[in-house]
Amino acid sequence: MLSGSQPNFNPGGEIDFSSRFFCTGASGKVNAIANSFGSAGARFYYSSVMTHYLDAAVMAARAAGDLLRKNFHQPLRVNVAEAHDIKLEIDVRAQDLITQSLLKAFSHHALYGEEGIVGDQESEFQWVVDPLDGTVNYFYGIPHFCVSIALRCQGEIIVGVIYDPIREEL
Repeated sequence: MLSGSQPNFNPGGEIDFSSRFFCTGASGKVNAIANSFGSAGARFYYSSVMTHYLDAAVMAARAAGDLLRKNFHQPLRVNVAEAHDIKLEIDVRAQDLITQSLLKAFSHHALYGEEGIVGDQESEFQWVVDPLDGTVNYFYGIPHFCVSIALRCQGEIIVGVIYDPIREEL
């Protein structure tokens, strides 16, 4: 069995998915399901699971990015201003968009963000979100900021998205 998060695609043999890949203690059941598809089917199964998480993160990042782009260079409401940090109302709105999107798709997950913690805190899956990474730049009208989203499972990052809404780059 692999110790990392990649399944062992043994040519001509069975596929062995690490329990860490699916973040469950039921890797035997997952391996049996995957192997019932054969080698090509197991690859597709693996790809589908990861693509589902990645697609959700990209969709959430783009939605928050659209909000940030539309409000860039608009009057901003400052919630908290400290010596080296600033919290904007747009931060909260962007995180709310991300939270709604991700927890609608994955209601059993937790979400940790700069603006708070929500969801199932007992979950093995934790979304880690910075809805406006580069808040000071955003505040001063400097177009260098992004939306950052990662999915952590049992302490290991399995998906990550960084979206620059000004350049529309992932």
